[in-house]
Amino acid sequence: MTNEEIDKARADEAWRLWQIQGADHPQPAIIAARLAREGWTPPPPVDPDLLAVREIVAKEWEYLFYRTEARKTRSGANDLDLAVRAALAAYKAGKEARS
Repeated sequence: MTNEEIDKARADEAWRLWQIQGADHPQPAIIAARLAREGWTPPPPVDPDLLAVREIVAKEWEYLFYRTEARKTRSGANDLDLAVRAALAAYKAGKEARS
């Protein structure tokens, strides 16, 4: 990422945090300055295949009425779970077989 892209990502994150916290907290510019001081950088991009698999596995969790697990799966908290890893491997193998 370029310095300008990191600056924009920090500004966007500061705005997001400010909206969550409410108006009685520091202004977005102060939050952005803190993020810069702390060396915050945006998380690396997520593999689009993993995003698709998260949704597939989350829908299965919802089908079984495990809504908390569905939320965790969509957020990426379950990426190391066997079900997600197996589904990702199968998804990638299927894509490769079609190529």
